[in-house]
Amino acid sequence: MWVKSVTTRDFEVCARESGIGSNGTGIVNWLAFQDHPQMTRGSVYFNGIWTTETKCDKVTFSKSFLGGPSMFVSARYTRDTKPKDAMYVWLENVNSRSFEVCIREFLPFDGKHRDTIVDWFAFVGNGSEFNFTLSGEADFPNSNPPTAEDNYGFCQEVQFNTTFYASPVVLVSVHHLYNHQVSMKSLVLPKNNIISAWIEEVSLTSMRICVKDLSGTGSKHDHLSVSYVVIGDLNPCLNVFCPSFGVCKTYSAHEARCVCNDNCPSYQDPVCTENGTTYDNECLYKLSFCKGLDNNTLYHPGSCEGFPIIHGRVKLFRVPKWSDSSCKIVVFPPYRFYPNKEVQVQITLSHMNLNDSDTVHHAITFWTEKVNNQNFTVCAMQSGRNGNNFNPFATIDWMAYQGAPPEGMTGRIKMTKWWSVTNCADVTFQKDKFKDTPVVLVTSDHQRSGKKHDAALIWTEDVTTDSFKACLRELQNFDGKHQDIYVVCDMLSLCFKINEALRLRIFSSVSPGSTEGGFTWVDRGHGNFTAWAENQPNNFKEEDCVHALGVKYSYEWNDVQCSDCHQFTCKKGTKKAGYLA
Repeated sequence: MWVKSVTTRDFEVCARESGIGSNGTGIVNWLAFQDHPQMTRGSVYFNGIWTTETKCDKVTFSKSFLGGPSMFVSARYTRDTKPKDAMYVWLENVNSRSFEVCIREFLPFDGKHRDTIVDWFAFVGNGSEFNFTLSGEADFPNSNPPTAEDNYGFCQEVQFNTTFYASPVVLVSVHHLYNHQVSMKSLVLPKNNIISAWIEEVSLTSMRICVKDLSGTGSKHDHLSVSYVVIGDLNPCLNVFCPSFGVCKTYSAHEARCVCNDNCPSYQDPVCTENGTTYDNECLYKLSFCKGLDNNTLYHPGSCEGFPIIHGRVKLFRVPKWSDSSCKIVVFPPYRFYPNKEVQVQITLSHMNLNDSDTVHHAITFWTEKVNNQNFTVCAMQSGRNGNNFNPFATIDWMAYQGAPPEGMTGRIKMTKWWSVTNCADVTFQKDKFKDTPVVLVTSDHQRSGKKHDAALIWTEDVTTDSFKACLRELQNFDGKHQDIYVVCDMLSLCFKINEALRLRIFSSVSPGSTEGGFTWVDRGHGNFTAWAENQPNNFKEEDCVHALGVKYSYEWNDVQCSDCHQFTCKKGTKKAGYLA
């Protein structure tokens, strides 16, 4: 390659390919500049006429550099040129004081050549003062023969330490590194060992530098070094942090903005967030977070559990004085509930072995306080003025959950202020939610802690498939104003088993003692329907109860030990025969 007709307005660049030619497309990178105080530049004139030889000229810098400089050269012609004037141009023995520049005709015996000029410039450092983005040196020891894959040249990958907005401009210049005394013994002297360098596959983050010498496919090649500078606009998204899973998008070499990545895949790899929401994959979660539709962090891989629920029993041993309450904190097992989703609690009083006449009128009111995803407080208060001292004072069965069970609903009702009166609130279900009248569970949840005069009786009225009423009345009349009491509601369809909601995995509704293979229904009902699996029942390990094996085995029956835990199996009657539903 060479240039000609250089003016302050434009120039011409020329290139020639050896051999027959491949009609390939090449890109020529170029750099034009004028004097700069920190750059040393000049020109070498090869005057006269010559043919088929290497011509070299030594140049001594006017002022020595502190270290070895980076050098770049290009051939230039002051007259109209012909293809035969194409020249190789390279450098020899570059050091802090001097260098040699060499040229040789592109094709041997291709005519006479004259008046060739080689322009050069040299600098030390990274070149930032010249607006060079990157600069460096690529070393080619060439200790092994070149390969046919690289067209019998030597190539190496150079990774940029940054990212460009578009493919940058790259300039390269190659030079020999050799010892004169050792090289004199070589078959091909370095000055006659023509070398050329070029670049390939320039991307935003890397490039490929290649060199080739006159030795061709031989086993001995000179040690070469290639200086390079890279010039271009850096990616404006560098060092830009986008919050909320946003991504930086470039709009020009100097403009970038944070946007949401809406190019999410459709594959199923679900993730669960802290509020119990399931997303098909992490990208869709990040998109929702970025758009401000979700501000919860990821909780675990996989789908969220649809209805997290635990249950237990707590005994209140502290016997309160008359008109006083007894409270206790109930701690949940760790990691059972989602951190950013509301936990609801249902409680029921369960007197244990207190069915004698002396204690039958120990009516007790109970409620919850400070419900969160780690614990809650349960309180109880005795009504009336009975002073019998018995322990435990109250036994409370509780159920804590998030969300709604299948075919069910949950909710909270805020009761407004009242005083010495029954206060009721109407609750309307979603349209067509229940086909049959549902079971409704309610518990009072006090937002004011430690207010014993807020103790209130709670019940439901007028439960239909469309609505119900939740009612409160203070335990002690004229005991002050009440406020900030919520009613926690759990509506269950009658076809949804309470035992399933509590996750009491009971064995099936068939018991031993019948003529049907030794088993009968727990309701003592009769029927001639059976669905035993192959080779069942086999009474393996004293198995006296039955469960259905599941969909994989078409719900066929298998006998099991009665201590095993399994889902319910229910019997549904028809006019003709009983069958399992």
